[in-house]
Amino acid sequence: ASVTSDPVVLFDSLLIVLAIAAVGFKTFDRFAANTGGDGISNESRSADATAEEEEKPAKVKSMQAKFLAAFWLLRCGYWMSGPYVVPAYRSKVFGGVEASMALVSRIFLTGFAATAIVS
Repeated sequence: ASVTSDPVVLFDSLLIVLAIAAVGFKTFDRFAANTGGDGISNESRSADATAEEEEKPAKVKSMQAKFLAAFWLLRCGYWMSGPYVVPAYRSKVFGGVEASMALVSRIFLTGFAATAIVS
């Protein structure tokens, strides 16, 4: 039996792959942040090098907080629209054939992949 033969197995498999990738990227990001990206740990850097790094101004932090709040609100809103968009796609006819759940799933996955690649 193929992983793609059952939608539930496919979803669970892709979710596991996504979770493992997220943990891997987060671990790599933390390692790169701790070493400054050049393999030298922050502890071995001179005090002068760390003193040169400046903290972000309060206005920049405020703008980032406002942007991220709006961004995640819109992302969650898009995610919540799924139950209403799926029936709309299912009612469409593409090339003389009604849209199957597999086609609707591919449309959604293509959209998410395109967003991930572009952003």
